Amino acid sequence: MWIDSQKLNLLIAEQDIPIKVLCMKLGIAQSALSRLCKGEHKPRLSTFTKLSKVLNVPISAFVDFNRYDRKHSRKLIPRSNRKFRN
Repeated sequence: MWIDSQKLNLLIAEQDIPIKVLCMKLGIAQSALSRLCKGEHKPRLSTFTKLSKVLNVPISAFVDFNRYDRKHSRKLIPRSNRKFRN
């Protein structure tokens, strides 16, 4: 899952939490939060959970459902194109 950086930045601004305090609550470095806010980093599920708790919003509030990781996505092969070994 990826973070929608625009939504995350908006949520952080609405909470009016200093960045240092937010990083301490999340247990991450400021540079890591900066990469999240720019959409340059794919966080772990634990980071999503922590963000959700600290910002008091559901995880779906800042997940980018339109972005996916091509490296880990699976191609579906039609049955007619599959090759089987005998």
